[in-house]
Amino acid sequence: LVRRSMVDRLRDFVQQAHDIGAAQDYGKRVKLQGEDELTDLVSHYNAVVSALEYSYNLMAKANLITTELIGRVGARADDVVGFSGHAFSPAGIAQDEEDDLRQSLDMVAKLSDVVERDTLDIYYQPVVNAESGDLQGFEALCRWLDPDLGVVDPSEFIALAEKSGQMTVIGQQMVMKACRDIRKLHSKGVHNVTVSVNLSLSQFIDTSLLSWLGEAIKASRLKPEFVELEIKEYALARDIDQACSIIGELCSLGVQICIDDFGLSRLSLMYLQRLSVKKIKLAKTFADRIASNPKEVAFIEGVTRFASGLGVKVVAKGVETEQQLYILKRVPDLQCQGYAISRPIPPDELAEWLLINTENGVF
Repeated sequence: LVRRSMVDRLRDFVQQAHDIGAAQDYGKRVKLQGEDELTDLVSHYNAVVSALEYSYNLMAKANLITTELIGRVGARADDVVGFSGHAFSPAGIAQDEEDDLRQSLDMVAKLSDVVERDTLDIYYQPVVNAESGDLQGFEALCRWLDPDLGVVDPSEFIALAEKSGQMTVIGQQMVMKACRDIRKLHSKGVHNVTVSVNLSLSQFIDTSLLSWLGEAIKASRLKPEFVELEIKEYALARDIDQACSIIGELCSLGVQICIDDFGLSRLSLMYLQRLSVKKIKLAKTFADRIASNPKEVAFIEGVTRFASGLGVKVVAKGVETEQQLYILKRVPDLQCQGYAISRPIPPDELAEWLLINTENGVF
């Protein structure tokens, strides 16, 4: 009976490996139950598949560079011919255009290097209850601190990572680090604190998401209910039926789902009723306007009451001034995040930040 079970599991492994190779879908992984030598073999095979997936991502980056080069040269040629009526010559490229191209290629190379070496940093911004100041969790924010470029704007390098096919790898690195850091806090007695990680549209619809996310959480030994995935509202609105299906699968892992930048669509409340989410983060524009427009506070309070009835928490993000925080403290059950509470904190300073704020009675 034991031998038969081993043969069946071996056949299952071979079939899954064949399917991955035949489809060249290196975002997938072999899944096999049990703890024995065959399980170790599966782990080694999945490591090879991961290397293949990364190689394909690098190929996509190379294609991106080639496409950008051809596009820039072609556009420049059209401009020159249209202006002078003469054929284009590489010698005619303006110096500022050449410098801009060199900078773009340098950025691609540097980003590829930091992703390969897994040296992107994570900072953590606290989320607290607006009225009591109780700590609810942290949002993990990816940061690129380059010795030559300085602090690279996240919107800039995230867009570059999307184009070059590196977002899946960055997402895996982010989740692993965030789960590890919050697990350390739990081990030090800071219980019931969650960590939220942003998913881009490409990550959200990635067919390998469930596989690598489950593996990352398991490896960190952090309970999945303390992991929260933030998904932009526009990504959900793109295909609400697909979003419902993906979110249902994510919830089966035990993780929490948060809609980020909520309130920008006229159908926002409909999404809230259809999707299995535990939290929403209001778009920053609402916090920006509360000081000058009292109606914004009424809107935030109304959404909070409505969401509370559905068992959904509400976070006002981008709370940057003491005046904004003071006004929002009057909204029951509201959570807040922003510079008025704390700037993003590097992981090695989390324990000290918690100690200082606990002693000062913030939590």
